[in-house]
Amino acid sequence: MRWMPSMIAWAMTAILSACSVTGPAAPVRAPGAQPPRALDSDPATAVQGSLVDPACAGEPVSYEVRPFDLGDTNRPARAVVLSGSPCLGATGQLTELWVQIKGEWVSQLKTAGTLVALPMQRQGYAHLTVQGLGPCAPIWRWEGSGYRAARTCP
Repeated sequence: MRWMPSMIAWAMTAILSACSVTGPAAPVRAPGAQPPRALDSDPATAVQGSLVDPACAGEPVSYEVRPFDLGDTNRPARAVVLSGSPCLGATGQLTELWVQIKGEWVSQLKTAGTLVALPMQRQGYAHLTVQGLGPCAPIWRWEGSGYRAARTCP
């Protein structure tokens, strides 16, 4: 079974709106709702848990919300990592980067695999790539108000 954007949106919404430091605790909010409690947890601590994804035949989806260092920005950022479901594609993992901008958590990008910061920076923000994809890994760079693709691969 392959992942579908609606399943990913459901899982991200469920994680970001329903988990606290101890795991899922509240009903799932509507897609597009401001995500916060898991993102606003202790910035030095990862939050982990699992949910059942009804859009993926009830398959469990594990999640981890962890701090993400963007470089010299002093801006809070979190990586939300979904894993363990056949609906997440060949890598079995989906990572979404969230950055706090003007007090609001804003989704910057979603990618299969593990997101890593590169030593190169723009305006203090690290360029980003996906670990383990070799010389043709995509690269995202900060463009003033958010991350944009700087290099894509076929």
